[in-house]
Amino acid sequence: MEDLILMKEPLEGYTPSDVEQYLSQRNNDPDSVCYALMLVTNQFWWIEDNLYDDPPTTDRATVDAWGKLLDKLTAQILTLANIQQEDVERLGILKAITPYMNAHGFINQSGWWRKK
Repeated sequence: MEDLILMKEPLEGYTPSDVEQYLSQRNNDPDSVCYALMLVTNQFWWIEDNLYDDPPTTDRATVDAWGKLLDKLTAQILTLANIQQEDVERLGILKAITPYMNAHGFINQSGWWRKK
């Protein structure tokens, strides 16, 4: 498998509220939730890493806001996919949601979600 390298912040200029509005306009349909999870996961890990820059290039409140949305979207995927807590504990979140994400056209490559 080839490595995937992101060249810029995935959702630069957008806020968690923008993503929630996008989902609301689409009635939280499963494909849109998967798409949002892909983008928000990548955004969260991109900016979370920026906390360790010298000087930091993001702030804790911004990271926390994206993390809260990431948790919400992950919970939605677990519900949509009917994934039980025992499966999450046994497999971990990533492995538990991967089949559902794959079925909706997304793959995890080198820690980053992308469209197939």
